[in-house]
Amino acid sequence: MIELGGLSVYDTDSFNHSRLKLLRLAEGLGFDEIHSTKLTTFFSELCRLDENLHLGTVLDLELHELDEGLALSLFMGFGRYLSVPATVRNLFGRCSPAAGEPFPTFHGLMLLPEPRTVPEDYPVAELRKMLDKPSIEELMRSISSKNAELAEEIDERQRTEAALRDSEKRINAVLEGVPDALLTVNRDGLVSYVNSKAVTMFGYAEEELLGKSIDILVPEEVRSRHFGYVRSFFSLAADRELSRDGTCEAVTKSGARILVDINLSYICSEDESMVIASIRDVTEQRKAQELIRKLSMVVEQNPVSVVITDRGGTIEYVNPAFCDVTGYCNDEVIGKTPKILNSGKTPREKYVELWDTILSGRSWKGELLNKRKDGEEYWEKSTIAPIFDAAGEVSHFVAVKEDITEQLRAQEERDRAAKELDERNHELGELSNKLSKYLSPQVFDSIFSGACEVELVTERKKLTVLFSDIKNFTATTDDLEPEDITYLLNDYLSEMSSIALKHGATIDKFIGDAMVLFFGDPHSMGVKEDALTCVRMAIAMQRHMVGLRAKWVEMGYARPFQMRIGINTGFCNVGNFGSDQRMDYTIVGGEVNLAARLERVSDADGIMLSYETYALVKDFIDAEPCDPISVKGIHRKINPYRLIGVYKNVDEESRFMRAENEGMKIFLDFDKLDVNTKPEAIRKFETALARLRSSSEES
Repeated sequence: MIELGGLSVYDTDSFNHSRLKLLRLAEGLGFDEIHSTKLTTFFSELCRLDENLHLGTVLDLELHELDEGLALSLFMGFGRYLSVPATVRNLFGRCSPAAGEPFPTFHGLMLLPEPRTVPEDYPVAELRKMLDKPSIEELMRSISSKNAELAEEIDERQRTEAALRDSEKRINAVLEGVPDALLTVNRDGLVSYVNSKAVTMFGYAEEELLGKSIDILVPEEVRSRHFGYVRSFFSLAADRELSRDGTCEAVTKSGARILVDINLSYICSEDESMVIASIRDVTEQRKAQELIRKLSMVVEQNPVSVVITDRGGTIEYVNPAFCDVTGYCNDEVIGKTPKILNSGKTPREKYVELWDTILSGRSWKGELLNKRKDGEEYWEKSTIAPIFDAAGEVSHFVAVKEDITEQLRAQEERDRAAKELDERNHELGELSNKLSKYLSPQVFDSIFSGACEVELVTERKKLTVLFSDIKNFTATTDDLEPEDITYLLNDYLSEMSSIALKHGATIDKFIGDAMVLFFGDPHSMGVKEDALTCVRMAIAMQRHMVGLRAKWVEMGYARPFQMRIGINTGFCNVGNFGSDQRMDYTIVGGEVNLAARLERVSDADGIMLSYETYALVKDFIDAEPCDPISVKGIHRKINPYRLIGVYKNVDEESRFMRAENEGMKIFLDFDKLDVNTKPEAIRKFETALARLRSSSEES
C-alpha cells in the first residue's frame, strides 16, 4: 500500500479545488480522459449525496498492489449513513459496500491502465506534493482566520475581483475536466480559447493555436469552403451537431488524420458572439467498432455452429448455422441450455469431464452424439472455450460446433471398403504366392508388373542353357521307399533352385530328376556375362552337392546323388507356347537338345561345355577339349569342353573340403566346426597323418 494523500471538502470552493486535484492525479497515473472524467464524476456524485459538507467530507487516496496489477484506492468518509447508487459503484472493479445499503464510508478500487507493475514507475512524490499543496482558498481562509481584523478593510472591489477569479477558476476546472477537446472560435474563424485536451489531441502548443485560423485543423480539401461554413453557422446562431457517426476528419500538427465527433454551441455576449466546438477523437473507437462488426460477420456467416452461454450454460446467442444444423430457430433456444440437444447416448462421464475442464478456465475438445429438433441424431465435433471478465473470472463460454455426421459415415464406408480391399488383397496375395511356385520368379515378376503380355508370342534370342541330371537315378533309388525318394529329390531340387535364383537364372522346368535353366530372358546381362554367370552357377551347384551328399550319408542314404551338368550357348525360341486356354513359358530348339546331350557325356560331378560357351568364358575358367560328339538334329560335329578344377581351391573358396579316391574319403564342413570341435578335428588329422607316415616308412 502506497499512501498518496487526501482531499477534504468543506464548501463549494474546496470541492472545486479537490475535483481539479483528483483530475490531475488521474492524468498523472495514466488514466485517459474518459476514465479521468469518470473519477471526477464519482467524486461529484458522492459529494452531492453528503449534504453536510460543513462537517467535512474526506477522500483518502492510496495505491494498492493487486494480483492483476496496481490499483488506485479511494476511501471516502461521510458525515452520515448514505446509500451509494449503482452508477457510482459500477465505475470500480471492486468496491465496498458492494450493495446499495447505507454506510458511513465508501471504498473503491480502480486498476491503473498502464502495464506497470511497481509503484516506482509512477511520479508518486510529485502526486503527493500536488495533493498536499493547499489551494488558494485554503490559504486565504488561513490568513483570514489569523487576520480577522483585516477582513473589514477589504473593499467591495477586492471581493468582486476575488469572485471573478473564483468564477474563472471554476469555469477552467469544468473546461479542463471534460473528456473532449474544447475550442472557442470567433466570427472571423480565429481560435480564442483551447483546453489542455485540445492541445493533447492536435499536438499544437496553446500559443500555436490562439489567434490562428481554425482552418489549420481542417483537411486541406475542405479548407477552401470551410470559412463559408463558419459564416453560415453564425448567421443561423443555433447549436449544431456534426458527424455523430465518426465520418468527419480533422488534421493534427503532424499531418495525421483523425476521425472526430463535433458539437457546436453558439454563445453571444455583450462584446461578441462565438462558437464553442466540443471535439471528441473517435478514431480508435471506430476501429474497434469496425473490428467488432467484422468479427460479428465472421460469426454470423460462419458455416459451423457458434453458441455463447453464460457461466451456468444458459444460451445467450446462436448463429444461423446452428439453426440450420439443429432445426431450432433463434427464439426457441435463447434462454435454454444445450441440454435440449442431448440424445441421451453420450456418456455422463464425458459431460462431467467437459464441465470440469471449462470451469477450470481451459478449453475442451471432443465429439458428442446430439439430437436435432426432429429427433434425428447427429454427431458434432465441439470446441468449447471460456470467456473471462475484467477480473479474470470465467463469465461466459463460446462453443464452436461442426456437424461431422456425414464425415463419420463416409469414414465408416471408407474403412469398410478398405477392410474389404485388404481382405481381397490378402486373398490375392496368397493366390499370387501359390501361383509363383509354378513360375520362374523372373517370369512371374514380368507378368505381374505388366512387362510381359500373357499371349502366345515367342522371340528368338541367344541364351545360355544349363541341363542337369542325376547320374544313374533309377539304379540309385531302386532300393529306396517312395517317401525317401520324394524327400531326396525335393531336397536336391530345392537346394539347386536356391542357387539358380541367387545367380539370376530362369528356371524353365523340372523333368523328373533333371533341371532346365537358362540365362538371357526375360532379363539379360549380355551374352558373355550370361554365359559366365551360368558357368559360375554350375560350379556352385557341384560344390554344394558335396555338402548335400555328406548330409544324406549321415541320414543313412548309402548311395547319395551325383549330378552331371551340360551347358550350351546358342539361339533358341523363347516365350509362351501352348493354346489360348493353357500356355507355358519355355524354350525350344536344337541348342536346348545340345545342352541335354552335353549333360549325358559329362562325368559324374562334372560340367561339360559346348565350344560356343567355352569361347565366351575361356578367359575366366580352365577347361580341356574332349572327343567330338554327334547330336541328333545337328549336322556338324560338336566339340565339348570338360571344366577342370570344379573343386580346385575349394578349401579357400568354400565352406567344404572334399577329397575322395580308393581307400580315402575326406569331407570337411568348416562352418560347422566351432571352437570346441576344431581341436578334435586337428587331433584326428594328426593321428591319421602319423599313421600314414608310419605305414609309409614300414613299406
